[in-house]
Amino acid sequence: MAATACFTYQFCDNASGVPYETKIPMMLMEDVHPSSLGDSDIDAAEQIPLHCFDNVINTLIKNKDSDPTLRFCIGLQQDTVKEEKVVEHCWLQKGDAYYDSSSELNNSRYFLFCSLSLAEIFEIMHCIDIDHVPNITTLRELRHLI
Repeated sequence: MAATACFTYQFCDNASGVPYETKIPMMLMEDVHPSSLGDSDIDAAEQIPLHCFDNVINTLIKNKDSDPTLRFCIGLQQDTVKEEKVVEHCWLQKGDAYYDSSSELNNSRYFLFCSLSLAEIFEIMHCIDIDHVPNITTLRELRHLI
């Protein structure tokens, strides 16, 4: 049996803030190409460097009435200079386009795990009784329960 190609990536547990490293099969990810959030017509919330979860969720909340089709995308961001540097990251989706405010946008590759609406995020949080946005690890565990 052939070995499955995997990404090794770093993430912080959203509940505790503790950093971890884990692996995910590449076949679960989709290569996407975000544009700069500044080039979009999205009314973005304040963008704080290195706080992608807060930035995306706050932007979704800010636009929940004016643009309820915006989606939260979660996946991996890989540095194109130091390819071993792969981190969990999130960004926005509007229609078929992706947008990110990361200062590393131009020297990164993006791999989408899934995209969720604000309502779907809140439903997941309610159903599994958490007070933080789920990360890839939590979402993968939920997939196995379905």
